[in-house]
Amino acid sequence: SRTKSTIYLVERVDEELSSVKQTIREMLPQSARSGISRSTIANIALSVVLRDFEMKGEHSILMKQIRKGARNSS
Repeated sequence: SRTKSTIYLVERVDEELSSVKQTIREMLPQSARSGISRSTIANIALSVVLRDFEMKGEHSILMKQIRKGARNSS
């Protein structure tokens, strides 16, 4: 089942999400294209990142990016 959730993306990520959606749709046969949405891609991407975090914790890509962001904002 799905639940509605509102998140805010930086403009660059929002644009990349739209671009990736179009690229993926072009890679698929016509019959599979309608199943590809920004939500589908976001769900898959978040699942992959969260699984990586569960497995690697401090060494996950999520923590690396969070630390990188924290350094850049200090």
